[in-house]
Amino acid sequence: MSPGLRWIRLAAILPAAFLAAACGSDDPKPSETHPGAAILSLEARPEVVAKAGDTATISWKTKNATSVELRRNDEALPLGDASAADGSVDVVIDGP
Repeated sequence: MSPGLRWIRLAAILPAAFLAAACGSDDPKPSETHPGAAILSLEARPEVVAKAGDTATISWKTKNATSVELRRNDEALPLGDASAADGSVDVVIDGP
């Protein structure tokens, strides 16, 4: 795999990792009445993006999450009307 293709593949996967880190609860000690957030599923499709400018769809399902945030280069991406419980967003992949 060429270094450029590997970078684009990582570019599609890394936003998903940032999403996963952002779904947690602010409550340091979850209880039965306020359980912590859980990520039930998290996907990026396609898994490999051929070139810059292509689009990947990041989708998620969570439990007890009050919000989700998808970040790229330390900036929040707009999620439109996607919900914290079940949503998806199309992300245009930047090139090197």
